[in-house]
Amino acid sequence: MQVDQLIAQLDALHASGAEFEAVLEAVVKGVHQLDRRFHWTGIYELFPDNILRLGPFIGAPTEHVFIGVGQGVCGTAVAEKRNMNIPDVSRTPNYLACSSDTRSELVVLIRRGDTIYAQIRLHAAAAPGMSAKRPSPADAQNILAGLEPLFAADTVETVLEQAAALLGGLTEAHATALLLTDGSSVVHEAWHPADEGRRARLRPHLLGLTLQSVKTDEAVTLPFPAGAAAGLSPHMFLLKARGRALGAVCCACKRGDKRQHARRQAQMEPIVRLVAQRIVDVQEAVSSRATRAQYERWFRQLDSHIRTLDRERQKFAAVVNQSDVYIYVADATRTIKATCAPISATPSATAAARSPGRWSRTRRRTRSTSRRARTASAASTRPRCRSRAPRAARRRSSSCSRTSPRSRPCAAPRRATAPCSRSASGWSCG
Repeated sequence: MQVDQLIAQLDALHASGAEFEAVLEAVVKGVHQLDRRFHWTGIYELFPDNILRLGPFIGAPTEHVFIGVGQGVCGTAVAEKRNMNIPDVSRTPNYLACSSDTRSELVVLIRRGDTIYAQIRLHAAAAPGMSAKRPSPADAQNILAGLEPLFAADTVETVLEQAAALLGGLTEAHATALLLTDGSSVVHEAWHPADEGRRARLRPHLLGLTLQSVKTDEAVTLPFPAGAAAGLSPHMFLLKARGRALGAVCCACKRGDKRQHARRQAQMEPIVRLVAQRIVDVQEAVSSRATRAQYERWFRQLDSHIRTLDRERQKFAAVVNQSDVYIYVADATRTIKATCAPISATPSATAAARSPGRWSRTRRRTRSTSRRARTASAASTRPRCRSRAPRAARRRSSSCSRTSPRSRPCAAPRRATAPCSRSASGWSCG
């Protein structure tokens, strides 16, 4: 249906006194048939509360039945009082998505002067200037053959090489480059064909376009400088996945007609999105493998340290159990938590272990016990006078003296004149 035929049909309906709803339905049906690329057509009526309400439409049902002024493309068109033509809805921040098949959107206001009554909303599967023609079976077979090694790659470098070969074969470009950046410099790149001469001649300009595209989050295309690439024009495709710009696909193609460029772009964009998603998946897989290897290395080191400490503990325990050294372990509150075998056999230490917080008193008792034991041992080695004289007589005698500085001299009978002497068998007094 042509535009003139549609206008004539609407005039006939109005002259016949048809209902308003019937006229709107005829408008939607006629506009929808104007272009094969239209897959959704509808009318939104503007009400006094500044709310757009969906009227008759053709296409898949949408959840955006009510749209406020200023929201989305439709609301922005009313707020700014101008028609909106969006070639690529994926680059529009405030776009209200209705269908995943929508690539472009057109909003035309129905108005008289400054008064807006409604709007016609059109969704298309391809942007203006693009061909919606499906690829031939041969092209589809070539694409599938190129995607197989792309999905088999397990490193980012391999993914870029396979993607450059696939995209370069589809576009038949003079040179195809995939550049991944970190925002300020290139971290990975792949070229097809691998010609150093082409790479050295085209890389400076394509690198600048890539960095600018990543910075602005939109593909930026500028002609090559004079003398750098005669007869070639750059075509840029942004590599974007999960809301993040990774880099760009750069193609240096021979200058041709716009129809050929539209066909090339229609084939490239879905593959570019697929390549960007594959790059992100491989990066996450590589990062996961590196993290796992690092954790395994840490656990091996920790296990080795634990085994070494356990062996040293066993050696220390063996040395302690074979000696009479008293060893105990106390915490910050001075509570004994563990004792060795000798101290466990001591009643005072056992009582201290059962009574928290009394380790210092136990230590003093242990020291007193040890002191008494040393005194008893010293007393057992003192010389004993072997005189049969009465004890009182021995006390009065001063002729027998001991060498111990702590003991008082023992007294022997006055008749004994020889002092005490020490022999191999012990002490003896004259």
